[in-house]
Amino acid sequence: MTYETSIVIGDLHIPYHEKDIIKSVIKFIRDFKPNRVIINGDLIDFYDASRFAKVPTRFLSDIEIQELKIEAEAENRGYGYVVRSAFQREINEAYACLKQIREAVPRAEIIYIYGNHEYRLSSFVVNNSSLFYDTHLPDDPRKQPIISVEYLLRLDKLKIRHKFSGFVESWIKMGALYIGHFDIIRKHSGWTAKALVEDKQVCLIQNHTHRLGSFYKTPFSKPLVGFENGCLCSLNPRYMQNPNWQHGFSIVYHKKGKDRFHVHQIPIIDNIFIYEGKEYK
Repeated sequence: MTYETSIVIGDLHIPYHEKDIIKSVIKFIRDFKPNRVIINGDLIDFYDASRFAKVPTRFLSDIEIQELKIEAEAENRGYGYVVRSAFQREINEAYACLKQIREAVPRAEIIYIYGNHEYRLSSFVVNNSSLFYDTHLPDDPRKQPIISVEYLLRLDKLKIRHKFSGFVESWIKMGALYIGHFDIIRKHSGWTAKALVEDKQVCLIQNHTHRLGSFYKTPFSKPLVGFENGCLCSLNPRYMQNPNWQHGFSIVYHKKGKDRFHVHQIPIIDNIFIYEGKEYK
């Protein structure tokens, strides 16, 4: 029996993402041709929907300034230039990223597991404008709320299935492996995987920590393993000083209809990773 393959990525935190790394990962996805791509939470940051204190000043790189200039010139209406809100630019960039992934694997299943940053949006609506919490278009058979990740990012159009529990933690199960964005973080690499395995007593892949790591345990019943899946966002974000984060993602091999699986972690060091002797950068 052959194994199905899945690429698990997460924690892009658009617009605080590493564009060159994501471009390399999408190139790898195109070359690898997996059965599915799993986006394990925090694709988008939703900075303005955060409940935490926000600095009103935005720092822009030279590239971002150039992008804004191009956008403003494209929106010239004769009496002035239009620059979209930071929130709208986040939505536009996240959609563009999803579209690139879909174009890389037009026949693959894509599953988008919501993380705590996707939860920010629904939480913001509940706390600030509950009138729109479940408002949807009259002719929408799925009744998707118009202020929701799935609606704003046009997941239906891209044929992307989403998983959202309605709470801060969401996950899927693949054989004996749980893949999710769980609301637990510990200080060092592997410690979060250890805490989750010992708490939930299952095998799992966790994003959310932005770190790479693993933990193995063999109790009397069956071996257990937990993986921390790294991130694809900037390791030097504007909102945190010197975080202990690592870039990376995982390949999952799974026997369809069986519990059996194998996880191959791919670390990305200095914007470079290697698979089967081929360098991606």
